[in-house]
Amino acid sequence: HLERQGRIFQAESGGYFPAGQPAKLDRALVRAVWVLLDFIQRADYHAPADFPVKLVFFADGELYEVACVEDGQEALVCHALRGNKGDSRRIILVDSPAQIAKIDCPGISGFCTVEENGQTHYFKKAGGT
Repeated sequence: HLERQGRIFQAESGGYFPAGQPAKLDRALVRAVWVLLDFIQRADYHAPADFPVKLVFFADGELYEVACVEDGQEALVCHALRGNKGDSRRIILVDSPAQIAKIDCPGISGFCTVEENGQTHYFKKAGGT
């Protein structure tokens, strides 16, 4: 319906994008969805979220946030994540495991990386988070 109204268009890759804007893939969101897929059998609900969290989901009665931290943005994202008012469990998606030592904010359950093919690797910070 939105396509017929001219409000969205379908790119050759199959994705839909707002009309009047170039098709742009949100790589961080795609990587966050790969993380969600690891929990999808247990997930009751999922939705997109605002920076720096890319998506949220409920699984096993817990709220999870998947936050993406690009290399060099560790301090900015840690500052943005200082408040954890909802007692959510945070999964921090990093570009490389070397970033983990630079990230310190409340509510972190673990860290992960996602390869281009969707392979997800999970990590915990030494000393326990």
